Amino acid sequence: MKDQNQQLARLSQFAEWAVQPQMERWQGIGTLSGHTYQELHLGHTLLELIAWVWWGTGTDLFPQKEGLAIIQRLFSSLGAEYQYLVEHWSSEWGPDMREALDLAYAAQGKSNIVDVQRASTDVIAAYYDTSLGLMADFMDDAAAQFYLSAQAFFDRAAWDSEQVDRVIVDWSRGAMEANEPPPVWFAGYLGAVGHFYSLNLLFANETDSAVNPLKRRIYDSHMWRLNLREEETRRRFDDVTKAVLSIIDLINSAKLSSPDSKSELEFRIATVRSDLLSLDEEIAGGAGAG
Repeated sequence: MKDQNQQLARLSQFAEWAVQPQMERWQGIGTLSGHTYQELHLGHTLLELIAWVWWGTGTDLFPQKEGLAIIQRLFSSLGAEYQYLVEHWSSEWGPDMREALDLAYAAQGKSNIVDVQRASTDVIAAYYDTSLGLMADFMDDAAAQFYLSAQAFFDRAAWDSEQVDRVIVDWSRGAMEANEPPPVWFAGYLGAVGHFYSLNLLFANETDSAVNPLKRRIYDSHMWRLNLREEETRRRFDDVTKAVLSIIDLINSAKLSSPDSKSELEFRIATVRSDLLSLDEEIAGGAGAG
């Protein structure tokens, strides 16, 4: 009974923090008819939630009946748009996420999963709880989601026309005098880097190999957002990185910040970039990709 109560409490909390807010946002759109970057981003967010609920339900971290009911609600909300996303965007998903979505889609209408893995040791459960909390906070970071959705779903012409790096640098030149708030690109980039750096810290000192599949799934589920194996995505990320660091230089030259702040930010960016590249390569290699 204790395990069942813990499973239900964990799922209820995740539904409150992440599933319900994203479903409400989707209901405000309810279609991919315009194929805008906002629509595509929100549709992918629901898919990511389905994968996470499936993983939790399939490893006895979530109760089966209630977990499958939430999966059914998410698929019902997407409706026919799910097939559009599969046909046009599944090549951008990590292999673990693709597999989870296939299995979850096939399990619709069922109240239990036959093959449940007993994987919820106390260590894994603790990591799962922390990971779900980090993801819910990340999904609620509007600036970070805007930056990543534009980076993922803008075509090259749209991205280049935004001149993101120029917007950031131009703002920095007059911002300190005009007291203007930073552009969403700047805040969003820092929020995204902060999230991925938090993931690095979460697993940095863990030596239990049983935790590795969870770490892989977390990064796998983020590949549609920021896959640095792709040349265009890497170019965009690096261009914004240069612009952001130039702002830090200007702030330091005005003595509004310590030089150490740039060193720390550069370290975090380098750590995140290295993590994403190496794990994306590992994930792709594990799926047999080149």
